Amino acid sequence: MDGCYVNYPDLDLPNRQTLYYKDNYPRLLRIKTQLDPHNSLYHAQSIELLS
Repeated sequence: MDGCYVNYPDLDLPNRQTLYYKDNYPRLLRIKTQLDPHNSLYHAQSIELLS
């Protein structure tokens, strides 16, 4: 698999963040950490903050 459709919430996919966002995931994670450090804006397809 080389990607997936981001509007379809397939939470069972392994590495779904990488499939959804590809090489942009590290940058999105940095931005999410800066703008939402308490993870207030969360849903099933959110960028997952590291604990």
